Amino acid sequence: MNKTNRRLSILLASVCVAAVAAPSAPGIVEEYLRFFEARNAAAAGILAPPSQHGEMKISGEDFQRPDAIVRMRCPACKGKGAIEVEEPDFGQWAGRMGRSPRRPEKCPVCAGRKTWRAYEDQRVLEAGVAQALSAFSSAHLAKGDVSVGNAFVPRQVYDNADRKRLRLVEKTFGQECKKCNWTGLEECKRCRGEGTVKCSNKDCKGGWIVTKRTRTTRSGGRSHRSSCSRSYGGGSSHSSKVEEISVAECPVCRSTGMLVCQECNGMRSHICSKCRGTGVKSK
Repeated sequence: MNKTNRRLSILLASVCVAAVAAPSAPGIVEEYLRFFEARNAAAAGILAPPSQHGEMKISGEDFQRPDAIVRMRCPACKGKGAIEVEEPDFGQWAGRMGRSPRRPEKCPVCAGRKTWRAYEDQRVLEAGVAQALSAFSSAHLAKGDVSVGNAFVPRQVYDNADRKRLRLVEKTFGQECKKCNWTGLEECKRCRGEGTVKCSNKDCKGGWIVTKRTRTTRSGGRSHRSSCSRSYGGGSSHSSKVEEISVAECPVCRSTGMLVCQECNGMRSHICSKCRGTGVKSK
């Protein structure tokens, strides 16, 4: 294990207790921990060379907000790539022997791919960012570093710096965007972060189109089911109403009852409109 990975492991371990009450997102925590460390290295570098305030080597990519892209499991097929289509009972089964047969089909929501690229769930993402920020701050405070805004610098370097340079350190690290809290993302309002929405067909009931119509039948003789009867020259004619129910697969969602959200294209979130995805407060 190299020095960078070893240090990350130590920082992650420092927030194990805090992580119990929040959704688990180890990858997100590690990525945002690098993000905060990279910003800190750039900010603290104004006062002293990187070798004086940390051994962690940071690349230019680390300085950019993590993209938070994950593989989202298709909610329609539960990540199987296929669904079993079975006609539900809306009353059309009256008098039928046995259940409607099932038939396997490729999942129409994910087109059989099982998963698709999407942003991490916003709640999991925010919890992961909070854990990373906590680990970042705890580790630097444990070393005796002094906070300068959101940044940290060694005590000796801080004591020898003037206010002008300290303000520059604080500005270089930056402050979190109040709209997205470092995440750079906003949850999609249309699907509420689910990536899918209810079928748009107003006639769809859970993936099926149910049609009901009433048919009136007439017959001679007596009938206990008759709703009315009329006498015609000594005989009688009986009429009764029969409800007929037909069920067909919805042509829009193809029995799944859901569609990929067109507002976010299944990504669950949008780039933050305030900071344009940087996660950092803009002017």
